[in-house]
Amino acid sequence: DLEKLTTTFSEEARSSLDEFCRRNKKNDFSMVLVYDDSPSRGKESARRPIRSVFRIFGKRGFVSEEDSFDPFMTLESAALYSYDKGNNLTQLTVNDMDGRQLRRETFTWNKPTASKTHSVYGETNQLQRKTVTELREDGTVRRVVRTDYDSGEQPVTRSETYCDARGVPEKELVYDADEADPKFEYTYEHKLDAKGNWTEERRTRVTIFNGKRMPDSSGPPEITEREILYY
Repeated sequence: DLEKLTTTFSEEARSSLDEFCRRNKKNDFSMVLVYDDSPSRGKESARRPIRSVFRIFGKRGFVSEEDSFDPFMTLESAALYSYDKGNNLTQLTVNDMDGRQLRRETFTWNKPTASKTHSVYGETNQLQRKTVTELREDGTVRRVVRTDYDSGEQPVTRSETYCDARGVPEKELVYDADEADPKFEYTYEHKLDAKGNWTEERRTRVTIFNGKRMPDSSGPPEITEREILYY
C-alpha cells in the first residue's frame, strides 16, 4: 500500500518541466535563461532565472514550439509556430498552461502589391491589430499602416509610417478611427553608424489643428538607442 501511495503522489507532483522533458525526450531543443540584473535582485551568482524558455525545432530546423516557465519551473505559456512550404512563418498561436488561447497571429504575403500583413487576434479570435508593410522593388520598407480595433473589431486608431529610401522611418501620421485627416504626427531623426545603420532614434510629436502643425509641448521626444555588434 505504501508503494502504491508513493507512486500516486509522484505522478500528482510531476512538474510542468518534467512533463515537457517526457514529451520531448526525442526532439531537439534549446534553452534560454532570462535574468533580472537589477541591483535589488542581489548578487549575480545567487540570482535565479525569472524565466526559462525551451525551444523545440522541427525537421526543417525552424522553431515549432516555445514553452516559457516561471522561476518555479511551472509552465506559463506555450507558443506554436506554423510555416508554409517556403519556410515562411504563417501563424503563431500562444496558449496558457491549460491550452487555452491567449493570442493568435497570422502572417500573409501579397505578391502583386509587394506587401506583408501581420494580424493579431485575442483569446476569442477577435481581431485586435492589423499591420500592413509595403515594400519597394529593392525590398526596403516604403510604408507601414497599422490599425487597432475594439472588442467589436471596429477600427479605433490608424497610423501610417513613411520611410526613406533605406527603409528608415521619416514621418508617422496618426488618425482617429476612419477620419480622413490626422490628429497628430511624429517626426523621426536618426544617428547612423559607419555602415549606415541607425544607433539613435529621436521621435518627436507634432499636433495638427485646423491644418496647422504645432510642436507638442506635453512631453519630451522619445529617444531610442541601440548598439550593433558586427562579426
